[in-house]
Amino acid sequence: NVPVPASRVTDLHCSQGTLNLQCPPLAEVKEEGRVVCTLQTGTTCQLAVTPPKCDGKQCDPPDTLLASLQMQLVANRQKVEVKPVVVETGVHIVFVLDRSGSMKGDPFRSLTEAYRGFVQKRLKSDDVGSVVMFDHDAQFMVRGVPMANMPRDLHAPSGNTRFVPAFAMAQVCIDFVDRPVVMVFMTDGKATDQADAVRAMASLYRHVSAKGFTLHIVGVGSGVPKGALNEIAAVTDNHGTVYSLTDF
Repeated sequence: NVPVPASRVTDLHCSQGTLNLQCPPLAEVKEEGRVVCTLQTGTTCQLAVTPPKCDGKQCDPPDTLLASLQMQLVANRQKVEVKPVVVETGVHIVFVLDRSGSMKGDPFRSLTEAYRGFVQKRLKSDDVGSVVMFDHDAQFMVRGVPMANMPRDLHAPSGNTRFVPAFAMAQVCIDFVDRPVVMVFMTDGKATDQADAVRAMASLYRHVSAKGFTLHIVGVGSGVPKGALNEIAAVTDNHGTVYSLTDF
């Protein structure tokens, strides 16, 4: 009852490709009931897949469809049936946005503009989004909604700055949606709980990494403590990057 691990080995964008399948001994590999090949120990089968219809510029369904192909595996002793299953291809973009008092004025205007621009670029995608806003506490505005339903207006700045409640609320939103996660954390970095925040991010990463997790930390305003933000990014096993707002 060993599942068949599959890996993408060619570019499937608007072209035919293959999936390399490492199979158990004497396993039959089937695609929608059609026997493709019979394998012996240590051999590799190349299973042909049909790409989406293309017009030369854009695939319909999306070109990420086959890249996101999942296999449902039903094991029965020495026989394994493999059936392709179409899955949703978008990611879950979790915006964690600093609305503390130190963000008043130009920093918060810049953050709002950047957030709106990011959402605008993803309107035609299959992504879903969540918005967490924080000061010394944190609340989510929406979670797991289509990008077209993301809020345009954000809560006004006030209060002190703590990261730990923000990461805790981000985890609530992440757990609500079963998709790979892209977390966009926008802040001036002037938190009062830096050491606890590093530990909280490490815990969050351990909790969600199996889904797929990418962290973008965006420093907003002047005097951003990039060293402190890099400490937070460093606990995500090279899945976190720190930017200034102008470079993001």
